[in-house]
Amino acid sequence: MNLTDSLLTAYELMNDHSLNQLPVMEDDRVVGVITRNDIFQLVAHPIWRVPDSILEDELKEKSPAYLAAQGMEWRDDRLVQLPGPKNSLGQVKFDMRNDQAIYLHDTAAKALFGRPERHRSHGCVRVQDAIGFALLLAHDDGILVDFQEALTKGEESFVKLKSEVPVRLMYRTAFLDDGKVRLVDD
Repeated sequence: MNLTDSLLTAYELMNDHSLNQLPVMEDDRVVGVITRNDIFQLVAHPIWRVPDSILEDELKEKSPAYLAAQGMEWRDDRLVQLPGPKNSLGQVKFDMRNDQAIYLHDTAAKALFGRPERHRSHGCVRVQDAIGFALLLAHDDGILVDFQEALTKGEESFVKLKSEVPVRLMYRTAFLDDGKVRLVDD
């Protein structure tokens, strides 16, 4: 995933799902990797546990009626947003192993994908076709039925992957795109 052009590209080795083939890279440092994280589980209908910084900067002055209209409530002294059409995480979250609480997720704000400048995040990464991506991962990992069942429940459900999926968050302002050098703003 290259953060500068807001594009997630799924690569796959040894299987043909109309995805590009990924050359094996010996050293992450040579390709501009900021961090390497592994997706270890899919979360259907995630509950968003609002980070303290977002609560303090954006929500502390909001009325209880506003929070309720957004599907938010207090649980164990923490503001959460329940699953539903307004949930900021959408219908699926991709839990990743890292110390920064960074993860990939769906979104209720689909219109953001139509903007030329899409850097509107607090640190996590919205995925345009998150359900499609989750179904692909679940299929390839042999947990498709489990994930589909979790989606039908309508409540937060965790589906562990049998094999973790490596994700590299990269920051590259110059890179090859279809055989041509492409430059993007820093």
